[in-house]
Amino acid sequence: MSGVSRTLTVLALGEVATSQFAFLSPFFPTVEQVSTALASDADLGLFRGETNRALDSASSRWVVILRQRETISPALAREISDAATDAPRAWGFRIRTELQYCGKVLRLNRPDDGEIRLLHTRHSRFELKKESREMKVEGTVLRLSNPLDVSTFVNEADHRSHLSRRRARSFPFRVIRFVVTLLASATALRSSSTLRYLWLEAGFES
Repeated sequence: MSGVSRTLTVLALGEVATSQFAFLSPFFPTVEQVSTALASDADLGLFRGETNRALDSASSRWVVILRQRETISPALAREISDAATDAPRAWGFRIRTELQYCGKVLRLNRPDDGEIRLLHTRHSRFELKKESREMKVEGTVLRLSNPLDVSTFVNEADHRSHLSRRRARSFPFRVIRFVVTLLASATALRSSSTLRYLWLEAGFES
């Protein structure tokens, strides 16, 4: 752990609880949380000024951006610790996300190269005069191996309650939708929980 920055700022989008990044504590004795007025699903490229101001308010040089329902695992916390050093391999790091359904990985074949979520504030920010979906990083950008865990529904009852707000499909259309979605997501066959998820989703209009 030599050379590791002893402080880290968590930039929160939406309602972020300290339990979501508790595994950072063994590596960073001081973890500061900076809350924003941005929604958890906000596209940072559309809120460049707000994001820059939030980064400027961080007391730590290293910032990790965390959204509502995302959790940093012990493995990712260690990887963040290894990356956020005084002599880093890069000034920005991409972190991909992995959906969790009923406590298991949701396998949906989602393309995910990751967003820049770990960055050094002296070398990373959005350019206000240039429309960009990602912030500009001066130097190398790498991707961390471990993902952020994103919780969807803790159980099927929670999922059904959420879907009840939508209009239900007839059974034949539900079957068609399920088959079409399944054919587009080959990895779903490897997971019974993913099959349950897709079957429930198929029963309601998007």
